Formats: sequence, structure tokens, C-alpha cells
Amino acid sequence: MTHTHQALDSRSQARGNPFLAWPRFLLIVGCSLVFAMFFPALKLFVRKTDKRMALAAAFTRAWGRFCCRVAGYRMRVSGPLPPSGSLLAPNHQGYVDIIAVAACVPCLFVAKAETRGWPLFGTCIRVFEHVFVTRRKARAMRETVDAVEARLRQSVSVCLFPEGTSSGGGKVLPFTSSFFEPALRSGAPIVPVTIIWGSLNPRVDRERDIAYWGSHRFLFHILRHLGLRKTTVHLIFSPPLTADSRSDRKTAAQSARAAVMANYTF
Repeated sequence: MTHTHQALDSRSQARGNPFLAWPRFLLIVGCSLVFAMFFPALKLFVRKTDKRMALAAAFTRAWGRFCCRVAGYRMRVSGPLPPSGSLLAPNHQGYVDIIAVAACVPCLFVAKAETRGWPLFGTCIRVFEHVFVTRRKARAMRETVDAVEARLRQSVSVCLFPEGTSSGGGKVLPFTSSFFEPALRSGAPIVPVTIIWGSLNPRVDRERDIAYWGSHRFLFHILRHLGLRKTTVHLIFSPPLTADSRSDRKTAAQSARAAVMANYTF
């Protein structure tokens, strides 16, 4: 365990109310289960790929909005919402980012390959046309790039987290340039998104109680997190990158990260 994780473990945790956490958790699980069962049946009547992808993105947004309300997040949105078919590039502090972005924009997500095996949620990711990524294998990464590009060309927005992993929110990690290849190949807009989590409760710590990273364990974290009140999230959508800022993958990654950091509050 690193010194950072030891420091986190030495702090007192904000106490989540289990009588609030469990109903919220069960409502989110129930909603996910209903969506996962209903959407495959609906897809049988939607044969065109572009319409099926757009429907999946719309369902994801409905799911995100429901989860935000259940979790009691106090959300604020700034900046112009991205046009359809955009590549969204936000900073990443864990699964909570997915809920927040999904609540604002109909889009699909790029998820880590290990989430494929998560009970229920892995099934939802597969059912709703989201993309899995395995960065350890070059061939798998090429397949991911092709899958994201195909969705962008269908005018469906895709959100990926170019840091490649989550952090405690104390910094924005470097953006991986290969994630921007699909947008450059398809000509899709690249929209940097700054996500700032906080709480009106001074005892809540962003790194410990909101961000999911480091040595956190999912079930324990989400149950404590959902037991918190007055959690806030501010999403700032920057304008799409200009032509000069997306001349190549490296430049696009650096420009997107700079735009995120320009609006970020550490």
C-alpha cells in the first residue's frame, strides 16, 4: 500500500447512513435490472444500427438521471452541451462519473474489460452497446478504437476516460493519446469535460468518500457513498477542440487535458 493510501486509511471516514444507503442501492440495482431485461426485447424491433445505438444512448441517459435522483446528487451543469456524435473526454474519479455524465448527455461509454464480469452491471454494459477496452493487447486496443469510431460515425456520442484509471481528484493524470484516434479518424467533435465532486457536508472528503480509486472495494464503497447526503457534482462542458488543437493524437490529448484542468478545482 502506498503512503497516499495509508494516509487515506488513517483519516476518519464520513459516516454513511445505512438506512439511506440500502434503499438507494436496491433502487439502482432494480432500475438496472429492469433496463437490462427490457432493452434486448426492444432491440428486436429496431433493425437499423444507428437507431439501435441512439436508443441505447437514450436508455443510458434515462438510467443516469434516475441514479442521480436516487443518490441525491445536487448537480450543476455549465457550458454548451455537446452535439450528437461527440467524443467526450472527462477527468475520472470513479464510477460516480459515469452516473453524472450519463444524466446530462445521451451517450455510450468505454469501460474497462474487468467490468465485463461484474454482476448485473457488466451485463448492462454489454446489453446497452457500450465498449470494453483492454489496453494490454494491441489487437484489442485496435478493436476498441474501431468500435468507438463506428458509434461516432452513427452520430452517437461516446464518453471515455483518457486518464485510463481513476484518481482521488487531487490531480488530473496525463491523457492517453490513443483514445483520441477514433475522433480524428471520423472527424467527430472532441469535447473536454471537467467533473468536480464535492459535498455541502464539511466532513465528507472527496478522495475518501466520493472518488473510487486505490484500495477501495466496490461494494463497501458504494454502500457508504450512497449513505451520504448533500453530495454535489459540477460538470463543465468545454467547447469542442479547434482544428489546430486536434491536429494529431498527442496534440488532441494535451489540448483536452489542458481544457479540463483550466476549469478544475483541486
